[in-house]
Amino acid sequence: MTKEKIKILFKYCTLKKYNTTTDYGRQQERYRIISLSIISNFISKLLALLSLILTVSLTLPYLGQDRFGIWMTIASFSAALTFLDLGIGNALTNRIAYSFARGKKIRMIRQISGGLTLLAILALIIIAIFLTIANFVNWGSLLKGINDNTHDEVQFAIKLFAIIFGIGIFSNGVQRVYMGMQKAYISYMSNAFFILISIISLFISSRLHAGIPMLILSTIGVQYLSGISLTILLIYKKLITLNKIRINVKKETPYLISNGFFFFILQMGTLATWSGDNFIISTTLGVTYVSILSITQRLFQISTVPLTIYNAPLWAAYADAHARNDVDFIRKTLLGSLKIVGISSTTLALILVVFGQSIIAIWTGEELRVPQSLIVAYAVWSIIDAYTNTLSSFLNGLNIIKQQVFAVVTLILISIPSKYFIVSHFGLTAMLSCFIILYVTNYLIWYKCSFKKSIHLQLNIRG
Repeated sequence: MTKEKIKILFKYCTLKKYNTTTDYGRQQERYRIISLSIISNFISKLLALLSLILTVSLTLPYLGQDRFGIWMTIASFSAALTFLDLGIGNALTNRIAYSFARGKKIRMIRQISGGLTLLAILALIIIAIFLTIANFVNWGSLLKGINDNTHDEVQFAIKLFAIIFGIGIFSNGVQRVYMGMQKAYISYMSNAFFILISIISLFISSRLHAGIPMLILSTIGVQYLSGISLTILLIYKKLITLNKIRINVKKETPYLISNGFFFFILQMGTLATWSGDNFIISTTLGVTYVSILSITQRLFQISTVPLTIYNAPLWAAYADAHARNDVDFIRKTLLGSLKIVGISSTTLALILVVFGQSIIAIWTGEELRVPQSLIVAYAVWSIIDAYTNTLSSFLNGLNIIKQQVFAVVTLILISIPSKYFIVSHFGLTAMLSCFIILYVTNYLIWYKCSFKKSIHLQLNIRG
């Protein structure tokens, strides 16, 4: 990001709202919200990155590669299984964004109350299902690296994770509500606070050589408390009502389920791309190799996290502009964001290619070695991923969801079996390299066949 862009960013970092009675004022207000969200999200993600670094340096030495790999596999489920909210959280963002943009407060309260109640019911169902599954699955035969000494620990850790994950489904939904209300910066600051608390609890747990269950509770469990605190704030602001709650749930469920279905498929695409890789690797190569991939992923979060911070608030801004028919804002913001993301991702990727192995050696105390070829392949992916996230925020904001679903379904059908085959026969680097080729080819074809037409149609109809 250039000096001018940084100056502009801080120019809008004010709690004083702009006059939104004019088109210009509404554009300025969106940029103010984006700037506040970027700064607060940066603080949150910086603390999250610190947490990830400490996770490795504090726990790998006493857990060992196998137990550390098991912990990383279980922890990765929190990202891999986010699709189990059935896309309701994302559908809620667009739903609330349109009501907020049009000043329909009573409707928005109904949507928040009904949507979050639906998510709470879903979370309880998921917890019950996961606990039942955990009691019947023989995890020792499913995950390589589990022995008699760690079996009971892993069994209990998975049961505990099931409960925490259910809470996380609801917690993430609450944060989507704040995004829809153009107040994502509030949720980011709440996240930052609870991540800081989790870092403190991680430090204490590692000093006590805590086992995997306690580590899960002190990190993921503590961080999910953010959503609970934000719910209390919604109640205090009278944006959640229990009056006519059955009616609100009944009214909101059809929309959230039908529109959430498309987001659900998109989230499945995330599972097909990265979140499920640790599980694939642990069942083919073993949990030791999960550690290698996990360290590489965390290394490149130095690149991906800042760009995710930048992209995150754009979705709601696009949705707000789309609801108000502000095509000029949409075009200007998209072109500017693509330029910033392209330059930043390439620069950071090159730096990590040069210094990656040295950073990993210092980070892990030379406990793990990552092949340079894997670092180079991941650098290429980090650039592609940055562009993809930027375009996804744009497409989601314009509610171009169905077309993304077609592209993701194709990717899922191709990538999952390909990953299993390639990683089993050729290793991690080959799996990543092949996936990059499949990913780029798939989306170029779908852009030509579908995305381009849909984008032009949306902007022209509303422009």
